[in-house]
Amino acid sequence: MNVESNSLEKANRTAASSTPAGRPSVGSRLAAILSRYKEASIAVVAVLLVIYFQIGSNGGFLTTQLMSVVLRDTGRLGMISVAEVMLMITGEIDLSLSSTFSLAPYLMVLMSITWGLPLFAGAIIGILLGVAIGFINGFITVRMRVPSLITTVGPP
Repeated sequence: MNVESNSLEKANRTAASSTPAGRPSVGSRLAAILSRYKEASIAVVAVLLVIYFQIGSNGGFLTTQLMSVVLRDTGRLGMISVAEVMLMITGEIDLSLSSTFSLAPYLMVLMSITWGLPLFAGAIIGILLGVAIGFINGFITVRMRVPSLITTVGPP
């Protein structure tokens, strides 16, 4: 009886460990794709996070209300991120980006409420302030050859 069960276990192990030579498993195909295209792993992690939060919130994560908030709020951060990535690709960094991004709308609201300026005019002045700060930082970095890290630590 013992000999019979040992041979049965051995047969089961060899049958389980052998895979058809012509067709790789789904996991090995996925691993091959992810090793060739490393950017695809970001999408896989994002999908896994969405599944995790959807299960963890008892179905309250992928609602239309939450998606509208996410889509509304990520546009601004997306534009800032693209600008910062373009600088990082060239080997530079702009540390004044967040303070400029906060100062321009603050100035716009201040001029509208305190000085009675129309909101549209305040928006134009806020945008021009951001352009001016960027121009000054760029001038100091390019013409005076000061590293952008040093240039953008202080302003505004």
